[in-house]
Amino acid sequence: MRPRFSGLTAAATAAPSGAFGAVTGKLGRLRPFGYAKVKAEGEDAPQPEAGSASEPPVELTEAEAAQELANEAAQEMLPDHDTLERTAKVAEKRMKRDLAKGGMRGKVLMHNEEVRLKAMFMNPDSEANKETDPKRKEARYYFDLYDVDGSGSIDVEELRPLLTSLCVPVPKDLDKLLLEMDESKDGSIDYTEFITWYEAEGLRLKGGAKGTAMLLKRGMGRAFGGGQAHVDAKARLMAEARTHARADAYGELASVASDAAATGDDVALAAAKRLEEDARAQREVQKKKDLEAKAKEEEHEILLQEAEARAIEKLKHRMSTRDGRRLLAEEKEVVIAYRESLKAACYGLDKKSLEYTVAAARQCFQLYDGDQSGSIENMELRQLLTALGATCKEEEVLLLLKRMDTDDSGSVEFDEFVSWYTTEGLERRK
Repeated sequence: MRPRFSGLTAAATAAPSGAFGAVTGKLGRLRPFGYAKVKAEGEDAPQPEAGSASEPPVELTEAEAAQELANEAAQEMLPDHDTLERTAKVAEKRMKRDLAKGGMRGKVLMHNEEVRLKAMFMNPDSEANKETDPKRKEARYYFDLYDVDGSGSIDVEELRPLLTSLCVPVPKDLDKLLLEMDESKDGSIDYTEFITWYEAEGLRLKGGAKGTAMLLKRGMGRAFGGGQAHVDAKARLMAEARTHARADAYGELASVASDAAATGDDVALAAAKRLEEDARAQREVQKKKDLEAKAKEEEHEILLQEAEARAIEKLKHRMSTRDGRRLLAEEKEVVIAYRESLKAACYGLDKKSLEYTVAAARQCFQLYDGDQSGSIENMELRQLLTALGATCKEEEVLLLLKRMDTDDSGSVEFDEFVSWYTTEGLERRK
């Protein structure tokens, strides 16, 4: 008979190096299978004696033992509840620190989130504004606020802050409530599951003494905390940080499982099977991809805004110099030339006619199309609308940009702009 754990050693040393080197090293630290002996090739398993009180340990072949090791390694890649909570708290503290620093990045993050929430609140096509009942509208607004990936569901861990935002006292038996709501057992709660409980039980709790006190506290927080948009934007950023951290916790399992088809490694195959069987793991892996794509877009936007802010500061300083005054005089000549060109293009046209309106819009569009690309973006659109007398708030511009951008290019071409301006835009000038 071979030594008791010889098969485990052989299975560990036979694992391939390279992409799974870290995993292989991890296998050596796993607890040995004390409940099983390894059966050497060609040896018969001993039979239990008749009438014995206890059965002998189940004997495994070396291949079976290696598979058990792989399964245990894959299982350890799945984060438990405590790990998810710990990583979420660390991410939340990091976000709070970034916002508390008061630097440009924190200000840009908060400003962008406020604008997005205001735009969502104003958007007539948003899910919240489709609700006719004010109570359901508020519930949908906050549910979407914590649904950071737009999947239509929230993590079960986000239920507590959601209830707090809605001024609903958190039930003592929250774990029981989570089990009742999460019918699919995938670690998420969709809006239908939530609103069913909210109307049946949540509104009753909200109307009690604790709920009234929470409403008063929320009102005070908004009054002294920068307003509802600011408070909600901060809550959204915290939720994004927590959700992203929980999704990242499944990164190791997803990374190992992605190589299963190419390598055929036991650990990779076990990880792929575990991922296939675990509904929450599947959802978190997909969420990780979606959030990473969203984060890249937001990072690009933040970098552009930071660069614009620095450029504006430099330009302001430059305007006080002789070279800056010369540059300003040259730009004035450009504006005058555009005006003269407009007069020539509109010669003989009635100022109230559509032809005059289109010509004026074209000249102004070209003036604010700084790189002469034939399209403008968010900041240029707001300046253009102001110049044409159709002043809009920043959150309104964000909605208008989406409505004008019919080809989803991320910018507005002149044909798209003039189509809107000659109808709704002229109404805004009245």
